[in-house]
Amino acid sequence: MLPGADVSGRKGAVTPRNEKRMKLKNFLRKAKGFTLVELIAVVSVILILVAIVVPRIGDLRGQATNARAQSNAKIVQSAIERAAVEGALTAANATDQASVYTVLTTATNGMSGAPYLSEVPNPTPAITGSFPNFTVTP
Repeated sequence: MLPGADVSGRKGAVTPRNEKRMKLKNFLRKAKGFTLVELIAVVSVILILVAIVVPRIGDLRGQATNARAQSNAKIVQSAIERAAVEGALTAANATDQASVYTVLTTATNGMSGAPYLSEVPNPTPAITGSFPNFTVTP
């Protein structure tokens, strides 16, 4: 009980019971935070957004992989054509896919002195056919 409190029983008098209520009200007024309903609403919105975005990311990965394979095939086809024109790739040394890649990565380019391919691309495009009619597929 507070000193000087009125214990006469009048309405509004400070009693131990009223004092506890006042402390509880003050505590609840000062308490800051989110309600459970607000938290559930925010989490559900985030989950909906994730459900929309995740499948699209998977599609983009597949498209990127296909684009990379197509690009690698064009690079190898271009290197084969340059090597054939410059005479580095001939019917004698281009008997299969492995020998073609060996020539492209070891023979030096006439213009720059560097190999036609600095490395075999990954994923490695398939080379089919025979010299001079090679077909490069991703």
